[in-house]
Amino acid sequence: FIRPWPWIIVALVAYILFPELSTKDKGKGYILSLTYKPIPGLTGFFIATFMAAYLSTIATHLNWGTSYLINDLYKPYISKKKTDSHYIRTAYLIQLIMMLVSLIITFYFIDTISGVWKFLLAGSAGLGFVLIARWFSARLNSYSELSAFLFPLLYYFISHSIFEWKDNSARGMLFTVSCSIFSILVVTYLTPKTDFTTLKSFYKKVRPPGIFWKRWAIQNAIPLEIPCYNPYRSFLLSVSGIGMVFGGLFGIGYVIFQEYSKALIYLGLLFASGLFTYIFFPKYKE
Repeated sequence: FIRPWPWIIVALVAYILFPELSTKDKGKGYILSLTYKPIPGLTGFFIATFMAAYLSTIATHLNWGTSYLINDLYKPYISKKKTDSHYIRTAYLIQLIMMLVSLIITFYFIDTISGVWKFLLAGSAGLGFVLIARWFSARLNSYSELSAFLFPLLYYFISHSIFEWKDNSARGMLFTVSCSIFSILVVTYLTPKTDFTTLKSFYKKVRPPGIFWKRWAIQNAIPLEIPCYNPYRSFLLSVSGIGMVFGGLFGIGYVIFQEYSKALIYLGLLFASGLFTYIFFPKYKE
């Protein structure tokens, strides 16, 4: 809850200095704050910083995304045993396609900076289900994970293009999440199970918790392993972690706005959540 406060303070300053900015132009408040009574030399420093951060981020994600597509999809499944130069040329082509798709999304589906975060949130809405559920179920497979990347994007475009829910992100999010999870489950049960040897190795190494893995081990006559952690305690710790974040954020915010009664409530939530986390967080022996 401490990390975002420099951004929040800059946003408050921009709101005070430029209250006339429209909703679409509020993203410009940060840049306008930098140019408000600029210090000689500092503006050039900021421009160089932003250019370096922008270009490094683009290069990182293009190379990162391309490496996934080449090493995890194209090389093992589509085009095996080719030369390195072939894969490098294919990587250049994939990077070009990714850039074009990104430009289309930017110009036709996103109007504001907040729209980027909404797109990322909606475009990966069903992914969280698989990333969590795969630790608790032996039935989920690689097809489940692949579909979790594809279906949210499909349903996001359907909600925006066909139903035109651009101004109702909650309805679009609910549609994307529910349809994605349903589609992922259908794909999971229509595709083969993960190899038994792989599952057995995973079970013995990770010792995943939950009734589904326990049932799987009993059905396959595998000695039960002691779970690596208690899922119920982990759930309560997750709730207390959320309480710490929101308690700290809103508590400090209400102190700044001098609403001390509300600040006391949220800071109390921060203290209680922190104490709960300290007491019940698992203690690991060196």
